[in-house]
Amino acid sequence: RRGLVATPLMSVLTGHSPLRMSFACDSGGQTADFLNVSLVKLDFLGPVRPSNLGAVGGTMIALVLDFTMVNMFDSMGTMFGVATAAGMVEKEGNVIGLKKGLLSDAIGTATGALLGTSTVTTVVESAAGIGEGGRTGFTSVITGALFLIALLLAPVTGLIPGVATAPALICGGCLMIGSLKAVDFSEPTEALPAFLTVAMMPLTYSIANGIAFGLISYVVVKVF
Repeated sequence: RRGLVATPLMSVLTGHSPLRMSFACDSGGQTADFLNVSLVKLDFLGPVRPSNLGAVGGTMIALVLDFTMVNMFDSMGTMFGVATAAGMVEKEGNVIGLKKGLLSDAIGTATGALLGTSTVTTVVESAAGIGEGGRTGFTSVITGALFLIALLLAPVTGLIPGVATAPALICGGCLMIGSLKAVDFSEPTEALPAFLTVAMMPLTYSIANGIAFGLISYVVVKVF
């Protein structure tokens, strides 16, 4: 919290962030765009129209499968990570309430798409909330309410540079990396997939890619 206050102040004082707030509001244009372009604008028949069959139709199906797999791996990886940080993983390795969590994630993803927003899904920043003591869904309710307040304070929040929010990601990473202590690094078939999972996430900028590397390598080394 201190960092979110101190960093913008230092950024302004050193000249890295200009001290100006934008109160511009294009209510008519934004509202029209939301209603005419974003709100529940779906084209289910697009991929199967005769004019779109063939290469285009195949591309559409591939995109749907691709995004489905990426979102699934991304969500599962994040949920396992934050659940471990929260101490919500059983001795057998099962996440408590995983089915409910994935269902909430799926509903959020679909609803966000219907409203034309960016993907509403689980994110690693949740670990920062866990570090502050958040353990239940009520934490998310409070966070959502604060986001509604932030809409009114958008001109002020615009003063906060991206570097001010980086510490939250670092804290989240510190909380999640602690789960590596449970990996048996003396066993190569356990250590290699774990290493590839951790290494490929930052190298490919994707949690899903890291998990995919880990799963594939785990199968390969166990079989051969």
